[in-house]
Amino acid sequence: MERSQQASGSETRPWTEEEDLKLIECINKLKTECQTKNSPLSWPEIVAQTGLARSESSCRKRWKYLEKRH
Repeated sequence: MERSQQASGSETRPWTEEEDLKLIECINKLKTECQTKNSPLSWPEIVAQTGLARSESSCRKRWKYLEKRH
């Protein structure tokens, strides 16, 4: 296990369908709010609102992957 993984207590694991759905739902909701406020998406806010045990970076990378699929 890498040092950074030990420090955070998390390991890389596959994303589940449930996590994907939570991420998609949260981002779609926040996109609408951000468009109204004319502000960018906030990855810390996304992570906090989803309640996922994932890093901001992991969520951002997963979102980019999911966007390409649709």
